[in-house]
Amino acid sequence: MAAHLKKKYRLRDLLFSYLGLLVPFCVVTVFVVVPLVYSVVTSFYEWSYYVDPVFVGFDNYALVLKDEIFLRSIWTVVKFTLIILSLVLVTTFTFALLLRSLHGRFLNWAKIIIYLPTVMSGVVVSLLFSYIFAYDGGIINAALTALGLGKVGWLIEPGPAFASVVITAVWMAFGFNALLLLSGLYDIPSAYYESAQLDGASFLKQTVFITIPLMRNLFMYILVTGSVGYLQFFDLPYMMTGGGPMYATTTPVLMIYRRFLSDPTQNYTVPASLLLFVFLCIISSFIFRFLNSEKSTDD
Repeated sequence: MAAHLKKKYRLRDLLFSYLGLLVPFCVVTVFVVVPLVYSVVTSFYEWSYYVDPVFVGFDNYALVLKDEIFLRSIWTVVKFTLIILSLVLVTTFTFALLLRSLHGRFLNWAKIIIYLPTVMSGVVVSLLFSYIFAYDGGIINAALTALGLGKVGWLIEPGPAFASVVITAVWMAFGFNALLLLSGLYDIPSAYYESAQLDGASFLKQTVFITIPLMRNLFMYILVTGSVGYLQFFDLPYMMTGGGPMYATTTPVLMIYRRFLSDPTQNYTVPASLLLFVFLCIISSFIFRFLNSEKSTDD
C-alpha cells in the first residue's frame, strides 16, 4: 500500500513538473525557436515586401562576408569588448579595495554615488557624455583650453571617438561591478589576512595570493556577462558617434540596424544577423569551455 501511494505521488509530482515546464517551453518555442528557424530559411532567399522570394542559396551570406565594413565592425566590437572589460576589471577591483578600507557614513555615501550610473539608461548617459566630449562648449575641451592646450575632436576623429565610447562604457559599468567586487571582498574571512600578516606577507602578496584567487568566480561572472553584452554593443556608439567617424565605432548590431532601415529586401540584414548569432555562440562556447576546464582543474 505504501509503495503504491509513493508511486502515485511520484507520478503526480512528475506531472506537475512537466506542466510547469510547458508554459516556458511554449514561450521559447513561439518567440525564439520559430523565428530563428524562419530566419534561417529566409536567409537563403532573395526577397522583399513587393515580389515573390527567389532561392539564391548562400549568395546572401557571401554578400555579407565580402563586405569589408561588416568585417571591420566585427574587429571593432572585439576591440571594444577587450579594452572595456580590461579597464572595468582593473578600475573596479582597485576601487573596491579602496572602499573596503572605508567605514561609517562616508562609505555609505560612496556606495550611493558610484551606483548612480547603473540606474541611468544608455541614452541618457550618451547624451550626457556627448556634451562632455563636445568640440565646442564641452567640459573637457574647455579644461584643455584653460590649460593652454588645443581642442580635441573627441567625437569627430576616429581615435578619440573610439576612446570616448570606451570611457563612457567603463563609467556606466563601474558602479555595479565595483559594488559586486566589494561584496566579494567582504565575504573573504579576515583570518586569511591575519595569518598572512603574521607570516610577514605584504599587501601586494595578500592581494595576489589571497584576494584574487578567492574572487575568481566574480571576475569570471563579469567577463562572461560583459563579453556577451559588449559584443552586442549598440546604444552608446549609435547615440554618441553614429558609428563614425570613418566607421571607427561601427559595431555589427549598429550596421545591421542601419541596413534594416535602408534596405527593403532584407537580403543583407537577415544573414548578417545570423552570422553575428553564430559568432556570439562561438565566443560563448570558448568562454564556457574555459570555465569548465578551470573547474575541472580545481576539482
